[in-house]
Amino acid sequence: MKLLRIFACCSAIGLFLDLVLSGCASRPNNSEVEVMRVPDLTQTETAVESGLFDRFEPIVLETNDSSFVTMIRKAEVRNDTVFILDKTRHIVLEFGMDGHFLGNIGKVGDGPGEYTHAYSFALNPEKNMISLVIPFGFLYNFDLNGNFIDKIKLPTKNNYHDAAWLNGDLIVLWSSVDEDMPAISVYDMNRKESVYDAWHKQREINRGIINTLFCYDGDVYLGTTYLNEVYKIDAANLQPVYAWDFGEKNVDMSYFDEIKTYSGRERSQKFSNDRRAGILSHTKLQHLANDRYRFVEIYTGGYGNGKKVDRKMIFYDRANGKSSVFDGLLSKSDIAIRYMNDDYVLAEIMERDLDACQEAFGWDLDVADDDNPVLVKMYFKK
Repeated sequence: MKLLRIFACCSAIGLFLDLVLSGCASRPNNSEVEVMRVPDLTQTETAVESGLFDRFEPIVLETNDSSFVTMIRKAEVRNDTVFILDKTRHIVLEFGMDGHFLGNIGKVGDGPGEYTHAYSFALNPEKNMISLVIPFGFLYNFDLNGNFIDKIKLPTKNNYHDAAWLNGDLIVLWSSVDEDMPAISVYDMNRKESVYDAWHKQREINRGIINTLFCYDGDVYLGTTYLNEVYKIDAANLQPVYAWDFGEKNVDMSYFDEIKTYSGRERSQKFSNDRRAGILSHTKLQHLANDRYRFVEIYTGGYGNGKKVDRKMIFYDRANGKSSVFDGLLSKSDIAIRYMNDDYVLAEIMERDLDACQEAFGWDLDVADDDNPVLVKMYFKK
């Protein structure tokens, strides 16, 4: 089994963002924003020890020539179907909750209705449709059985990296662009144009996150790599709704003023080197949310030169105001969380840790070394 690894504002919001970016650290300062305080990132436990979950069910993804998964970039669930975007093969695959392979969304190629590179995807529940984001400026729409519907040419930008549907006709699009262009666009499928544009910020603030946009309960949210605020997006507005506070581990936002003094390749290289060296106190990798919990995955310190990334998975319980910091399911970095709803978390088990999980949970799974990954469904304790 292969190792799989692992969103113009109104003036009030613009003023708020300017205050955040000009401050010494990314610390929430808006009384209307719910704050998720994590006082100590060093006190970690495993998901099993935390008591947040009371059941762990394995999902063995069927392996055949058509269903092979090399690296998971994104996963979503709808009606007990798991949609997985393979980062290397650039294709979306469908699996049942029992792991049975249901088919592919479309086909990679150069023919009619075929595509050559899918960077993300977005589910449209109102129209039973899935949209594949092609970074060169296209959306490919398919029904949930993988049949091609149409191809949409998007407004010209340097790239498109993520998307999420607001409703049946409006889709939020994210681009990794510099501050002279809006990174967020809300595109109207009927009018064939953007109806709202926002987020003129330097691209380093969101460089390195797995998926920028995420959905919960019909709403679309934006979570960035270095700002603590998480934003809700609608058809004509962008506003912060909750924020993380890591105390001394908040990122010093003055760094991003400094990096602006560099340009071109030198700027890009310095930023990459500083991240590897741990100049930035932490880096957020992904955000998720449900009604009770807010989730963020981060790594602290640097990486490279033989130093392993110190990843932490953080759940904040809104019911009691407490945070739980995990370093893994049973051991450090043995899972990668891919999806969350009100009932469960869906995570990918790392190949090297599968045997330990089988032993701990009493599983007897028939999985060969080159098979697809095993997922684990972690049910929240009610």
